[in-house]
Amino acid sequence: MSLGAHDLQGLERPVCLVASELCTNAVLHAQTPFTVSLESRNDLLLIEVIDGCSSRPESLAATVADNNGRGLLIVESLCTAWGVWLRRDGKSVWASFSLAPEDEPGGGVYGW
Repeated sequence: MSLGAHDLQGLERPVCLVASELCTNAVLHAQTPFTVSLESRNDLLLIEVIDGCSSRPESLAATVADNNGRGLLIVESLCTAWGVWLRRDGKSVWASFSLAPEDEPGGGVYGW
């Protein structure tokens, strides 16, 4: 799915950053193959990263000096909602972005 082809160019930066964070978590913590999907559902854009590990991701209390531990805080700040669905073969970590016009902030780029 191309965001530009669906007139969602304003979501490119936040969606790419959230996808990067979720994929990085899969690489570093799940250490299993993973898949990424992006789909539109009604007034939501949903990104989903499915991996083979059943451990839930945890938000860490990162300090200014830490080089990592802020990924889920970034995800939370950029998307409408996020969560984890446990699966028989691992988990799905998902994040959604509202596509409803009334949820779009005034001015600037949507999502930033």
